[in-house]
Amino acid sequence: MILQNPQISCKYEDRWREFAERVRNSSYKFLTFGGLDKSTNSYYNAIRIRIKYMGQREDMEDSYENIRRLMLAINKIDGSYYFFARKLGVKENTLALLYALDDGKPHSQKQICEDWLIPKTTVNTVVKELQEAGYITLLLEDNTREKKILLTDSGKSYTEELLKKVYAAEQEALNRTLQDFPAAFINAFEYFSKCLCEEFEKQVFEDHDGGKELNV
Repeated sequence: MILQNPQISCKYEDRWREFAERVRNSSYKFLTFGGLDKSTNSYYNAIRIRIKYMGQREDMEDSYENIRRLMLAINKIDGSYYFFARKLGVKENTLALLYALDDGKPHSQKQICEDWLIPKTTVNTVVKELQEAGYITLLLEDNTREKKILLTDSGKSYTEELLKKVYAAEQEALNRTLQDFPAAFINAFEYFSKCLCEEFEKQVFEDHDGGKELNV
């Protein structure tokens, strides 16, 4: 937006005069930039800076609102699985572990902890419970001391029945979403997740001065 020298009404003249004075006194120096008109009219430059400042604030507010919308959506997704697990009569972490194992591949406890962000002690407890129920078995692979978790035949049947409605709900939700949005939103969401984890590493887990990890 390009403004000509405005005709400021008497009603607002004092207010703009005060604002222009604050600009000259560097109260808003951080808002000045090379693109400002070089006019000596303080009112003119003050208005230009004010507009730029308001535009920056609007951009920040839009970004903040978008992040909040995204975080609320993520929380709703997490909450949906939590309440679904309760309706099914299982613990949320039990559902997550069975979900992870239902791809037909062996998984280590470490891998499940890292991929699904479940505490190690919680995974140990759930694994023990499922093992006692006969739903999983632990296999010691060659050349490693780490055990892999696999579903037993009864575990596969139990998991299939347990997750049947979960998969159906996920598929229908995805189908409805793809009617209005391209599949690229999945890539974008994965990329946002990656970037957010990296930024948390910088902001929370590393010392800004020396790059040392914080003891958390």
